[in-house]
Amino acid sequence: MKLYCLQIIDNGVTNISKDYQRSGQGTNQAQDLARQLKGKFRRYPHYPQGTICELTWPMTSNWWQRFSDMQAIRNFYKKLFIH
Repeated sequence: MKLYCLQIIDNGVTNISKDYQRSGQGTNQAQDLARQLKGKFRRYPHYPQGTICELTWPMTSNWWQRFSDMQAIRNFYKKLFIH
């Protein structure tokens, strides 16, 4: 199965052992989007510093499912930048 992958790398200074377990609004929204897309969301350390957030979901062959996926992603970005 082929997958789409959206990866965001934040190379900011973080205390990985302390901040890695904490999730905020963006993480919660990404997890919700992963559920909508029947995909997975992962967040893990980026060395030597920072965090990687990765969203993967299956490619679909049906045009109506691709349209639905794009609507979900568009809504996700709107929520991120409105708050």
